Amino acid sequence: LHLIILLATVFAEWAVQFSLASSGIWLYGFALITFAWVPEPPVENEMEKLKFRDAARFAVGEVTQTLKDYKDFPHLFLYMLAYFLFIAVKRYTVFIAKSELRNIPIFKSILDRAGFIFVDRKNNDSAIKSMNNLIDDIEKTPRSVAIFPEGTRTKDGELLPFKKGAAIFGINTKIPIIPVAISGTYHWSKKKLFDLSQSVITFEFGEPIITKNYSFEDRDHLTKKIKSDIEKMKVN
Repeated sequence: LHLIILLATVFAEWAVQFSLASSGIWLYGFALITFAWVPEPPVENEMEKLKFRDAARFAVGEVTQTLKDYKDFPHLFLYMLAYFLFIAVKRYTVFIAKSELRNIPIFKSILDRAGFIFVDRKNNDSAIKSMNNLIDDIEKTPRSVAIFPEGTRTKDGELLPFKKGAAIFGINTKIPIIPVAISGTYHWSKKKLFDLSQSVITFEFGEPIITKNYSFEDRDHLTKKIKSDIEKMKVN
């Protein structure tokens, strides 16, 4: 609900404040109900009582292990990147999401309501149908569409080969393509657990590429142009 409100109001100040305040109230109320209604389960293999120093050492170790486990959830990095892009664009923007995200409870419903589209990367016919549905829907509700043309995260900080989906989408919709270079995210994602040094993530927007004069046969050329424009802007 908060995501929908923020997108609909283009991150208006009151919408941000409302989202933060209502989230806090909801979490506080949920905590009170949980403590009041949910009985405390029996503790199996209960630990012996620890002295303060030992208890503190044990607590720090558990928190550290929990923080280390974040690397087991690479999708969190993509969510953060999407959030940063929302802030940078300041427009009603939706993303092309892979179909696997349908399996996350509630998340699918949120993305559906926000106007996102799911694409099955392993099924070309299904992917094409999904993109065509989005094209028809954009005519009813205009919005920007963010596509990550590499299709996955880089493992060494270098740009991967671009897929043709963004170019084909631009050709079919005749919507201008704006290359966006995102710099600094690779080094940020590789920082050590307790590295509190400042990280700078830069979003640079290139000149719009007008797609009206491009045809389907030009998809390879257009894909190369998109990548070339991004490479010229990319800092690191």
